[in-house]
Amino acid sequence: MSGHTQDVGPGGARVVVERPLGIDEEVTFELTLGEVRLDGRARVVRQQSPTCYALRFEALDPSATDALRAAAVRNETHH
Repeated sequence: MSGHTQDVGPGGARVVVERPLGIDEEVTFELTLGEVRLDGRARVVRQQSPTCYALRFEALDPSATDALRAAAVRNETHH
């Protein structure tokens, strides 16, 4: 399935996807943050609209968590 992120941080992301997801469903993801490509697993925690879902990251590699934390800090400084 493909989709895009609307918001991302160290603990999870809000994504828009083409197919319905179930609450508590586990999904795998690939995410590109600038030059860094991350992949891992996430769990659907809530549906925010018919195509938008909140995900909680699970079992991320420490380097992936660091990259997400750095991206969140960069995003905060641009607002």
